[in-house]
Amino acid sequence: MNRSSIRIAAVGAALLLGAGGLSACGANDAQSGDDSGDGASDGKVIALLLPESKTTRYEAFDKPLFEAAVSDLCDDCTVVYYNADQDETKQTQQVDTAISEGANVVVLDPVNGAGAGGMVQTAQDAGAKVIAYDRLITEADYYMSFDNETVGKLQAEALVEAMGDKGSILMLNGAPSDPNAAQFKAGAHSVLDASGVKILEEYDNPDWSPENAQSFVNDMLSKYDADQINGVYAANDGRSRRCRRGPHRRRSRGRRAAPDHGSGRRDRRDPADPRRRAGDDDLQADPDRGRDGRRGRGRARQR
Repeated sequence: MNRSSIRIAAVGAALLLGAGGLSACGANDAQSGDDSGDGASDGKVIALLLPESKTTRYEAFDKPLFEAAVSDLCDDCTVVYYNADQDETKQTQQVDTAISEGANVVVLDPVNGAGAGGMVQTAQDAGAKVIAYDRLITEADYYMSFDNETVGKLQAEALVEAMGDKGSILMLNGAPSDPNAAQFKAGAHSVLDASGVKILEEYDNPDWSPENAQSFVNDMLSKYDADQINGVYAANDGRSRRCRRGPHRRRSRGRRAAPDHGSGRRDRRDPADPRRRAGDDDLQADPDRGRDGRRGRGRARQR
C-alpha cells in the first residue's frame, strides 16, 4: 500500500471507528459540519482538532476532506472543528469546549504529542473515544498515521541521488514536539549518514514555520560560502518552497532540494496527501536540468 492509500485508509478508518462505536444512536437526516465549535443537539458529534495553520495542508485539505468523509460515512454526524495555532494551552481549552459541545469522538492531532495525555484523559472521562490523528499519543484509544520513517528515507534517497552522492547540505527537520518529525529525521539520517553527502548544519524547526526555515538558510549563507552549500533537505513543502525565495535566492540558484514528502506539512506532491493517485510516488532525479529547463542547474524533482 502506498502512502497516499495509507492516509486515505487512516481517515476512513477513523470515521468508521467513530461512527461504528456510536451506531446505536439512530437518525437518518444528515447534519452539516461546522468549524465554529458549535455542537449538534441531535445525532453524533465528532470533534476534529488540528495543531496549526501555518502549514497549508490542515485548513486546505485535512479539514474539508475529513468533513467530506464524515458526510459520506455517517448521515447523522456533525464535525466540530478547532485549530490550535501551535498553542498547547489553546488546544487544551478546545478539547474542553468540544466535550462541552457533546463530542462523542475526539480526533486529535496534537501540538505536542508527548504532553497530550491530559487532554486524552479529559475526553475519555467524559465517555468520548480519542483517535490520535497523524501524530502519536500513547494514551489515545486509536492511532492513525503513515510510515514516517520511510518517508524520511525516500526524501534522503532522492536528494543523494540528485547530488551524485557527494557535496554538502543543510538539513531542515520538523518540530521537536512532533513525534513524526523525529521519525522523518531518523529515516533521513539512516540514508544521509551512510552516503557521501555531508551535513553542514542541522536545524530542528520548533513550529515547522517557513519563516524560520528561510531565516536559517539565510544565516547559513552568511556563515558559509555559497559554493559550500550544494543542497537543502527540507522535511515538508512549505519550508522547501520558502528556502527557494528571499534574499538568498540568487546566491543559492542551482542547489538541489529534496522532493517534499514530509508530514505536515504538505501539498499535492506529498505522498500522504489524499489527493495523490496510486502510483504517483515515483521520484525522478534530474541532476542535469533545473527549474528553468537549462542544463547544469540540477535538482531532485518529483513526477
